[in-house]
Amino acid sequence: MFLIIKIMLNIRCKITITILLVSLNAFSQENLPYDENLHSYKQYFRDNYGVTISFPDKLKDLDIYFIPWRVRNDREKCTGLLYGPIFLSKDKNCMIAFPFEFISFFKGLEENKKIPLNTFYFDPKEQIAAEIETSLGLYYCIGDSRNKDIDNVELYNYVNFVFGKQAKEKYNADSFAIYDLPNANKTYFLDESLEKLHKKYPYCTSLFIQKDIRNSYLSIKFFFTEKGFKKKEKYIKMLDKHIWFDENFKPN
Repeated sequence: MFLIIKIMLNIRCKITITILLVSLNAFSQENLPYDENLHSYKQYFRDNYGVTISFPDKLKDLDIYFIPWRVRNDREKCTGLLYGPIFLSKDKNCMIAFPFEFISFFKGLEENKKIPLNTFYFDPKEQIAAEIETSLGLYYCIGDSRNKDIDNVELYNYVNFVFGKQAKEKYNADSFAIYDLPNANKTYFLDESLEKLHKKYPYCTSLFIQKDIRNSYLSIKFFFTEKGFKKKEKYIKMLDKHIWFDENFKPN
């Protein structure tokens, strides 16, 4: 099936997730971190990361897991992530893809402790930049000579970074970032049946949630019909307090 390989560089370099196609046997059921059901998914995130996830009643579970998603349907452009479970809103104007895993960086908690508590920082900013640049046709893969970077000023034209009280109230997190992906109609799921459904949702909004001490983040994608996109705040707000970081959680 598919194998996801996380290629991490230092914090000054582009961080991207590259999806490689491998044989079906390389990603067998024995390798999965949890069973393909919501109970197992929620328990895995709660036990391993101290994140409680509950799904609003207004969402319909599509029973889909471990599906690679690409920012562009282009073999030369590598940026993407692995998603599932995936839901539809009852009015079918929004499809929400939850991450298959809590994405971690290899900087380590010790390095984060060196950052002053009053300094705002956002670990997945480079991954966000990679998604936007790939969507704009500027970014291919790590090390490609054709890559072009957007600077922070341009990035902030696309992304709203939120720190403090609002992040605490919504998710008991320290920060989150939200943005509409340019050229979202060109995003692609590497699953035929899901991609057929996905074509009905030409708009995409990304939500990255970070709890600083975890040194990790959740990446959630909202896909909208034109009608749904006009009311996107309503669908995003549905997840308020349905994703909650345990303040006292200590990783093993």
